[in-house]
Amino acid sequence: MGRELLAAQVMDYGISDGQYVTNLYESFLQRGPDSGGLGFWTSIAAGGSSHRQNVLNAFATCGPFRDLAGAVYREVYWLVPDHLGTTRMVATRIGSLASVKRHDYLPFGEELGLVAGRMTAQGYSQVDNIRQRFTQKERDNETDLDWFGPGRYYSNRQGRFTSVDPGGAGARATNPQSLNRYAYTLNRPTVAIDPNGLSTIVITVTPQGANNPTATVQLYTKTGIVQGARYNGLAAGQHRDRQFVNGDTPYGVYRADQTTVTEGGNGLRLQRRFGTGKVRFDAIAGDANNVDVSRIRIHGGGSRLQQPYDLNQPLIATNGCVRVANGDVNALIQDISTLSNQNNNDSLDRVFVGTEDGLRAMENETDAAGNYVYADLRLSLGMYQGEAERNQLIEQERQRRAAHDNDANPQHNGRPRRPRPRNQGNHR
Repeated sequence: MGRELLAAQVMDYGISDGQYVTNLYESFLQRGPDSGGLGFWTSIAAGGSSHRQNVLNAFATCGPFRDLAGAVYREVYWLVPDHLGTTRMVATRIGSLASVKRHDYLPFGEELGLVAGRMTAQGYSQVDNIRQRFTQKERDNETDLDWFGPGRYYSNRQGRFTSVDPGGAGARATNPQSLNRYAYTLNRPTVAIDPNGLSTIVITVTPQGANNPTATVQLYTKTGIVQGARYNGLAAGQHRDRQFVNGDTPYGVYRADQTTVTEGGNGLRLQRRFGTGKVRFDAIAGDANNVDVSRIRIHGGGSRLQQPYDLNQPLIATNGCVRVANGDVNALIQDISTLSNQNNNDSLDRVFVGTEDGLRAMENETDAAGNYVYADLRLSLGMYQGEAERNQLIEQERQRRAAHDNDANPQHNGRPRRPRPRNQGNHR
């Protein structure tokens, strides 16, 4: 009910004082009156038209109505971020630069004021009531802390969190920055943001034809942030043909075995051929579709070694898997566990295997609608221009997972995966 109609009711005594006050509650506060408020305001309105006008004015200027009107009719602003998502410019909905507000920050997020030539006339140090600041996390105006949630505040002045990382069990001596459970992005604030989402492993193999093809194993979060160290391994099989059983590691796309994605770690011993741990994943697309092998692993050990459980055992050929040092597979298992725990909710999803050139070609594949088939690989390889495209890839991955796409009928290069026996091969 508009204020003009309510103003007309000031002189309309065909409407009782109680009904008039009820109309004010419903119009200004979007609810019916409580018994105490109805009695109080009805008694004031009963004094005549001037009293009704006073009641109308009181409702129109009360705090609850202003708060409600601000929530419903608040101004629209455009936030212009930098490559980290940090809000750098705030423009009105019409895009006018005349009233633009500007924000500059030190590397760890502390906002700069009127220093080094920055002036109010340029838009600096002007109130805009925008709370999305450093990496677009909400800033508490009272404490100047940034809310990273769940349950964690970040101090931009100190460049560290105010409480320990709940996933800090993943600290390793091989990555000293990980030992500080208060550190922000391993002290790389200009190139990284706080991670979340679903993680990915990328295995980069030396080109085919090498006598002993090597591999590097790197775990990434869904947002493309490196998690843990880069582990060196061996992608060599019993022969060089990746498309035959027991050959070199087949290139392609794999899905992590969600039932038992990892086994071992933490000083455990598996069979000699696996050493202290293994990470399992099943073939989706690529060379493995032409090989009678459905699952490969990243693992340690070596059945022919005298000491297959040494943390830095010699790397010998497998039958199509990737072998790394036992110490490294233990650390990788811990990295995966840290990301997948309840606080981070970042379980391992897909694994990509190929040469550097092959992986670049893979991340450029698109579907019939022109969408990238492997947005997670593009994120991991940093193949995006600016934060907007990065966020699009993240959203595409979120939608893929939300749709429960289990790759039941995956296609690669337009060729459907053909059925094959589930031969997991022998391991040495």
